[in-house]
Amino acid sequence: MGSLTDKLLGLQLYKDWHSNFPREHLSLESAFPEMVLSEERVDKLAQRMDLKGMRILELGCLEGAHSLILQKRGAKEVLSVEGRKDNFLKCLTVKNAFGLDKCRFILGDLEEVLPCLSKRFDICFASGILYHLVNPMAALFRISELTTKGLFVWTHYSTVQSPKGPVLKIEYNGRTYRGKHVRENLKDCLSGLSRDSFWMLEEDLFRVVRECGFGDIEVIQKEVHKHGPAVTFLARK
Repeated sequence: MGSLTDKLLGLQLYKDWHSNFPREHLSLESAFPEMVLSEERVDKLAQRMDLKGMRILELGCLEGAHSLILQKRGAKEVLSVEGRKDNFLKCLTVKNAFGLDKCRFILGDLEEVLPCLSKRFDICFASGILYHLVNPMAALFRISELTTKGLFVWTHYSTVQSPKGPVLKIEYNGRTYRGKHVRENLKDCLSGLSRDSFWMLEEDLFRVVRECGFGDIEVIQKEVHKHGPAVTFLARK
């Protein structure tokens, strides 16, 4: 059972939340409640870059949990893109409940949204999104055009062994990149928006990041994840 405050702020409109929000700090009077927030991936970024005054492009914001913490860490502006309607509406509910005046949410397929953006950002925060894309190479090149300082990523990648399937070669912009097609569960709110996505091989992932202009890549962590190998990295220009 949620609190009356949760109900009045609309958080009980949705039964299933994937994010753990600090609801005990919510108030009907306070626009942005005082609270200390921590999340592993945002913490890893904040340990390496001062987020105060930053303009951040966030891709695949789900329910707005990272957006909330990025603002709390001092971001001047957070523009967040989410592709699923229900997730987007949850983001708007979180924006209202927590008074996220620095955050703006966009509903759309980021592979279609990115070419429409013209504003420049300091960094891009892309947690759990690249491996859901049909053409992650195109997205990375566009991200580079839109950012001036860096790119923070948590993503799956493919190996010869995982996930199952043959290693394919895809051409983009006159170059060839290796990876595997992975079937998406379109009914899952955590999945991508297309039937198949492209998981690049690790070597090719870092190659395209460098080709985009992010010459300094710091691999922060590698994981043996239940869905496949994953890596966290920060790439700087």
